[in-house]
Amino acid sequence: MNISTIGIIAAMPEEVNPLLKRIGIYQREKRESFELFRFGLDVKKIVLVQSGMGAKHATRATRFLIKTASPDIILNFGFAGAVTAGPRVGDLVLADQVFSYDGTRFRKEATPSAELVDRMHCLVRQQISAENNIYRSSFITTLEITGKSELAKHCPRIVPIRRWKWNQQL
Repeated sequence: MNISTIGIIAAMPEEVNPLLKRIGIYQREKRESFELFRFGLDVKKIVLVQSGMGAKHATRATRFLIKTASPDIILNFGFAGAVTAGPRVGDLVLADQVFSYDGTRFRKEATPSAELVDRMHCLVRQQISAENNIYRSSFITTLEITGKSELAKHCPRIVPIRRWKWNQQL
């Protein structure tokens, strides 16, 4: 897979700003209610969209990103934390299930393609340090910042977490 343009989505300015600070030079645009940032990394074009919190905002931002930049791959990143034991800072977690939490209950959202998650694992396994682990687990999205303890009350039933070893085959 030849990747020339990478699309990135992050919900909050608190997630976007530290990355932009490290990048240094970028172009900023405001289009269709989205903050859009363009920059280069090596020979790749990067387009970052600030979406706002929650699945509906992420969906709108993803559609906007596809229409605006036609990325070869789309990554979603942000402040996240493992609700259950396992991942550390710098580890990569690939979603095999997605849930939304409205403050009282969880709802299962569209399931990512298992084939796509497997392909992503193969691609990133070659790119990240062996010091970092790759996990496959459930993602939870919320409409507002929610404490881990609140989410953890429900997680043992819905969030299996599996770690791949570096030499493990899919």
